[in-house]
Amino acid sequence: MELTDDDSDIDLHVEATSRLVEALVAAEGRMQRRINLLSEVVFEVDASGTIVYLNDAWLLLSGQPAAACVGQSIFDYFLDVDAEVLRQEMARELAQKTVRQARLSDKVGRVAWVNVALSHLPAGGFVGVLHDITEEKRIQDEVAKLSAVASATDNLVVITDAAGLTEWVNDAFVRRTGFDLAELVGRKPGALLQGPDSDWAAIQRLREAIVDQRSTQEELLNYTKAGEPYWVIIDLTPIRDAAGRVTRFISVQSDTTDRKWFEDQLLRQNAELEQGRIQMRKAVEAAEAANKAKSVFLANMSHELRTPLTGILGVSGALAQSALNAKQQELINLVSEAAKGLEAILTDILDFSKIESGQITLDLAEFNPSESMRNIANLMSVRIREKGIDFHVHFDDFLHGTFEGDALRINQILTNLLSNAVKFTEKGTISLSVTVTDAPQEPLGHCLRIDVIDTGIGFDAQTRARLFDRFEQADASFSRKYGGTGLGLPISANLATLMGGQIEASSILGEGSQFSVSIPLRWVKPPEIRKPDIVETISLAGLKVLLAEDNLINQRVVSIILEPHGVDLAIVDNGAEAVEAFVNGTFDLVLMDLQMPVMDGLEAIRRIRDFERAGGRDPTLISVLSANVAAEDQRRSAESGADGHIGKPFTPATLVGPIVELLDR
Repeated sequence: MELTDDDSDIDLHVEATSRLVEALVAAEGRMQRRINLLSEVVFEVDASGTIVYLNDAWLLLSGQPAAACVGQSIFDYFLDVDAEVLRQEMARELAQKTVRQARLSDKVGRVAWVNVALSHLPAGGFVGVLHDITEEKRIQDEVAKLSAVASATDNLVVITDAAGLTEWVNDAFVRRTGFDLAELVGRKPGALLQGPDSDWAAIQRLREAIVDQRSTQEELLNYTKAGEPYWVIIDLTPIRDAAGRVTRFISVQSDTTDRKWFEDQLLRQNAELEQGRIQMRKAVEAAEAANKAKSVFLANMSHELRTPLTGILGVSGALAQSALNAKQQELINLVSEAAKGLEAILTDILDFSKIESGQITLDLAEFNPSESMRNIANLMSVRIREKGIDFHVHFDDFLHGTFEGDALRINQILTNLLSNAVKFTEKGTISLSVTVTDAPQEPLGHCLRIDVIDTGIGFDAQTRARLFDRFEQADASFSRKYGGTGLGLPISANLATLMGGQIEASSILGEGSQFSVSIPLRWVKPPEIRKPDIVETISLAGLKVLLAEDNLINQRVVSIILEPHGVDLAIVDNGAEAVEAFVNGTFDLVLMDLQMPVMDGLEAIRRIRDFERAGGRDPTLISVLSANVAAEDQRRSAESGADGHIGKPFTPATLVGPIVELLDR
């Protein structure tokens, strides 16, 4: 069968139509793929709202596959209120596109905010686009909340976009700066607020924080619209969306102008105080230098005065032991008493100087108060009875125990009080009472109490008020009549205070006085059963003694005192000669002065001890014989290797006695 021309035309038309259909199908496929690439949801519904088409973005928004939702009502996926609004708009079949916000609920109940763009199709039904604005709504809500909080705070608050351009400021900011929101929107705050004295390094750090999208804090000087400077601490914080992108910055600024003003005032005051401290320090240093110079002078004076005193007391003591007639004995006694008075004055001045300069320290050790203080009472009893005064002494039995304290300073107080009583009492009695009591209120648990009562001249209340001031006596005529420095009581009061105690005085003018001292002590052990004293006489005959002394008078005085005892005495002039003599000889005792030329006594003692140790020898007895009698001098002597310390000036008794005790020990 042959084909006609009409048949050929039909075939061509069919072929063309087929190609057109294929092209349309291909175009539709390409369009479908492009629609599925969109992040927005594209949907088509019929006039009743039944879903005809959904692109793949529906899965991300609702959590459900698009194919599973086709054929269902679009209204089922919106909250009821929003679904009803959409239904009403579809019923109106408006020709123009409408856009509104609605809330979409997914299958797990999460609500997403979307912009709904809806267009009516000519053939019926609708096509629409859903754009997820959940994050934008969240940020808007947060900004609204921040704005509400920021509006209520007194701090200055600025909200900018991610580039740092102003979007919003609170009322406090407007009031403080004078700039309203219209002047700031779209501009960087610093462009209006920063001025000539603003810290450009801080400004640069703020700019870098915005670029780096991080938090920072800076203190900055800004200026108001009127040019008034003010200080703020700026806390800059980025605001991020769910994806971590910075969308805004919030700047909370605390006005620190008043604080800075107070700080500046404080700095100025501190500068003035520091200047005052510098001046005070210079004054203190000058005072310390003066005190040091005074101490050096007094120490040198002490040494220089004690040296001739040694000669006076030593020679007078030796003469007093020789055969003298009554007149000669009286003259020697006068010389001896005058020298002792001079020594007491010198000791008072040195002690008070040390107290003033804070150089007096306590030497705490175990001691027996009864033995220690009874010796003082026995020595003073001679002077008291020489004046024809009765002396009554009471010592508590508990005093025989062992306590911890500074026996030297306690004895010094007792000596001062008894000396004072003797000085101002012409007739009658002097009473001494020494007791130790339990004292739980005291930090050391026990209290030593010394009471000295006399029937002397006494004093009135006005005198009592200044009795413990330095260089004070009842009046100037007393100093002329009774002598002394007026330092005994101030020294005693200071020593009592140093030991944690106190001294009190009471008197009736013309009838007598009472001085009471309380000193806390630590109890060590109870009284021991006292055995009868066994007195042994130690002979010095044949004792080989090496004396190192640079003063010729003192050399002669020691020789005069020791020769009658049969001592074999060798004398050298300095420490170097003493070491040489010791190395080349044999001695039972070394008496060593401290201040000597060539080599001092401390160095000589150390070298002698080194020589003994190197040769494996037993140590020889060494006693310092020096005018340096301070506790520090005695400590340094003991540390160098000395066994004892005899102070200058000395009498025959105070030289021979310590030597005998040293040999006995």
